[in-house]
Amino acid sequence: METIADLTRGPGRTSPAHPAIICEGETLSYGELDARASRVANGLQAMGSGPGARVCFLARNSAAFAEVMQGAAKARCILVPLNWRLAGPEIEFITSDCSPVLIVVEPEFEEIARALSCAAKILVIGAGNEGDFAAWRDAQAGTDPMLAGGRDDVALIMYTSGTTGLPKGVQLMHRNLLAHLAFIDAGAFGHWVPDDLQLICLPLFHVGGTDSLLWSFYTGSQVLLLRDAAAQTIVDAFRAHRVTIAGFVPTIMAMVLDHPDTAGLDFSALRLVSYGGSPISPELLQQAYATFGCRFQQLFGMTEATGGVVMLADEDHRGDPALLKACGRPLPTTQLKVVDSDGHALQAGEVGEIAVRSPTMMKGYWQRPEETAKAFRDGWYLTGDAGNFDAQGYLYIRDRIKDMVVSGGENIYPTEVEIALRRHPDVAEVAVIGVPDPKWGEAVKAVVVRQPGSALDDVGLIAFARTYLAGFKCPKSVDFVAELPKNAAGKVLRRELRKQYWSGNERQVG
Repeated sequence: METIADLTRGPGRTSPAHPAIICEGETLSYGELDARASRVANGLQAMGSGPGARVCFLARNSAAFAEVMQGAAKARCILVPLNWRLAGPEIEFITSDCSPVLIVVEPEFEEIARALSCAAKILVIGAGNEGDFAAWRDAQAGTDPMLAGGRDDVALIMYTSGTTGLPKGVQLMHRNLLAHLAFIDAGAFGHWVPDDLQLICLPLFHVGGTDSLLWSFYTGSQVLLLRDAAAQTIVDAFRAHRVTIAGFVPTIMAMVLDHPDTAGLDFSALRLVSYGGSPISPELLQQAYATFGCRFQQLFGMTEATGGVVMLADEDHRGDPALLKACGRPLPTTQLKVVDSDGHALQAGEVGEIAVRSPTMMKGYWQRPEETAKAFRDGWYLTGDAGNFDAQGYLYIRDRIKDMVVSGGENIYPTEVEIALRRHPDVAEVAVIGVPDPKWGEAVKAVVVRQPGSALDDVGLIAFARTYLAGFKCPKSVDFVAELPKNAAGKVLRRELRKQYWSGNERQVG
């Protein structure tokens, strides 16, 4: 295989009738998926979109995502999945940054798309008119263009929030994605067969969701794709289908296990649950084993590395309970080390910054050469996470050098939230931190110094934040203080702010 386009070309020819995606009661076979991808590719070429042109997708999970992703790959274009939970100004920034030639949206987000300043063509899923995605797709030739393109082409740009407060586009090449899929060949994710049915409820705009989709395509197996991760939707899916593999974040897993209808479900076909985003508690794992009765694996990674870099295997879950606090051991072909501030490797037990080197590592940040250079040292990617290895080679995350908050599996950078809150005229100073939350692991808290004479309250400030930020990034609570703790240079000490909230709690860094 040279590109991810080959993932569906193969089964599209050898087993065209085999189901590829089941979504909202409709089944799309591999033959149909590959043919639709060819039509998308030809449509992009007819628009004059050459190699490297960007195509945005702004919609909830659907089979159309796979059609656009595979079609873009066949046309040597780049798919840019957009987080539909973002606010309009956030989407405006991303689309202005990547300048797409085409945006495929669902009706719910059409108004946002048409308000964007970029000059992209807009196609709407299910519009039923001349701007309908399916009508445009089906009007194109069905012959595979078979363009010459290689592994070093960029396949995806996935935007992540950054410490500077501005999203950065992570460029993932075909070689990165295929190197990640090779973990399956090495036995890291168990043995997959074409009859496997993988339930995907994670959003496809996240690398974890896209990875899961590609795992099934790589093995010629089937995907049960859910539009969202609502507990009722997941329970209904297990009731209607013999799911063999599923992926969750622990928060969603807990919601499913606590759902009143779960007790009556048959999970006998389920053999693997993969999870990430945060560690799992012993209590939740015990409940999951009792209900699901299958193997478990935890993946820890980052978008820059095409997803997972370490894995906590099933046998680790069944041994010493203390290992549940570990992220796991490096995946095949992945090198990790813990370094001090000068880049020197540290010994087991010593805490420093985690550095990664892997064939899955990104090409770099889109149009950010300086930030790309800062992210690497001598070919090693500096994660911004502080951690250590134990004597057996298990990696533990101890803190976040970059102050990131992880809430329900979503990465949130305080600087981005602070920039939005500072827009309010009554905010003199603000610091954003993560605080313990029994449901989401961490919740965003804003600690605010008001302007003199201001009567600003938490309700008003949170409502203001929603104008500029996705809901999951907005503060869940606000504390007003007379001053913020700072160092001699005037820098706010978020670590000092966190202490009072985390006293007596063990921070579950994921």
